[in-house]
Order: sequence, then C-alpha cells, then structure tokens
Amino acid sequence: MKRFTKKNIQRVDYFKNIGDDALHDIIYNLKIKMFKKGDILQSPGDNATSLFFLQDGVIEIFTQTENNHEFILEKLFRGSIINFRTFFMEDDGKVFYRFGRNSICSVLTYD
Repeated sequence: MKRFTKKNIQRVDYFKNIGDDALHDIIYNLKIKMFKKGDILQSPGDNATSLFFLQDGVIEIFTQTENNHEFILEKLFRGSIINFRTFFMEDDGKVFYRFGRNSICSVLTYD
C-alpha cells in the first residue's frame, strides 16, 4: 500500500493552508481500517463523524427507489476522499455509500 503523504491531505480545501506541524498531526492520527465488500459506510440521514481516504478498494454511491431498487450513481476508487463536505459542514448524508469490494481506508475522526 502506498504511503500517505501531505499532498493527499492537502487535496481537501480545508487543509490546504495549514502548517506542516498540523499536517503531520493529522497524518499520524489517521487510523487504518479494513472493510468487507457490502459493508455500508453511510446511509441517508447519517451524520458524517469521520473523514475517509480510500487507500485501496471501491466505494459505490447509490440511492434507492421507492420500490427499494438500487441505482448506482458513482463508483469511487483509490485516492478518493469521502465525507469531506459533510464532515466539515456537519451535514447529514443524502445517499448510501457501500464498499464494492474489500477495501482499506485511512480514517480521521472528530476525536
């Protein structure tokens, strides 16, 4: 797995102009978490309490119709950053996020 760098963190607008010390604090506070195919990361209405950096795997963003049929809106791949808008704006999720295969994320929580 590729090493996480300051450049990865600085892709988030809120982290672009912070100092190196703060960037290093963020990097060293990231936790590596493994997810299995089919695990739900977020459902509509969920509060985003963590920021996810997809290191390996696939995340499917989908919605459901009134008849519970799934409609995949987008697939995210390695290098994607998940929840950064809802994380900082304390907004609720609007769609489902599900792992499309076994995946690894670096996770930054509010804590």
